[in-house]
Amino acid sequence: MINYDYILVGGGASGLMMAYRMSKDSFFDNKKILIIDKEKKTANDRTWCFWEKNEGEWDDVLAKTWQKIQFKSEIHSLEGSILPYQYKMIRSEKFYHKIWNQLANKTNITFVEEAVLSIHQEENSARVVTSSATFHSKVVINSIVFSDESKKQTKFPVLQQHFVGFFIKTLEDSFNNESATFMDFKIPQKGNTRFMYILPYSENEALFEYTLFSENLLPISEYETEIENYLREKNITNFTITEKEKGSIPMTCYHFWKNNSENIIHIGTAGGWSKASTGFTFKNTT
Repeated sequence: MINYDYILVGGGASGLMMAYRMSKDSFFDNKKILIIDKEKKTANDRTWCFWEKNEGEWDDVLAKTWQKIQFKSEIHSLEGSILPYQYKMIRSEKFYHKIWNQLANKTNITFVEEAVLSIHQEENSARVVTSSATFHSKVVINSIVFSDESKKQTKFPVLQQHFVGFFIKTLEDSFNNESATFMDFKIPQKGNTRFMYILPYSENEALFEYTLFSENLLPISEYETEIENYLREKNITNFTITEKEKGSIPMTCYHFWKNNSENIIHIGTAGGWSKASTGFTFKNTT
């Protein structure tokens, strides 16, 4: 039997943030802590944005900040200052690097690269089953959504905020990187809420995300075609796609936390930390 004082299931933003906080609290210095995930995340696989006043804890890993935002539709458009707030953008590579550097200093924290198959409440403890081993702990902190119960239940509506994004680089300066476009609704709605989300982080580099609020996801090709159509309409044709990303965030008031038990705590999206009205999660995690 392999025992730890704390097991963190999931090494994404929520799990790593929890490990980071624990590593900085002397209470945990003599506790055996295990992080389990199918991969050790180090690359730019996520982009997180959040609102914040003034300087913040994560400013050293920011990719860009904006003090102006835009909304666009066929009937009304506006651009305005959001001061004293700033809209801050983090690319995951620098975030992961900061977290793993901190954790490397803690000999009591171990990472295991394995797929987690299930977690179970036992009598006075919890059990974590991976693809090759079983671990036990008095406290399991889980950030992986294992169940689709939230989608099957009917008490609370469930929409997905789903998107595909292109990071593009143009040969010539093409963007006003002082203003972020939160929602450009001037695209075909097709019976859903659809908009383009645009984050220019230099005068010739920007993230274009085709985003929907709807129950069902689309084929990847449909998102990509819509981004290509939008860029063409904006006469942005001479560019390269440097990266792509995709995601789906539940927008619901479903009580994810009801799945907590005596020895298992759910955090992040698995714990209901994504704001139902917007899908924003990062600030709730910090």
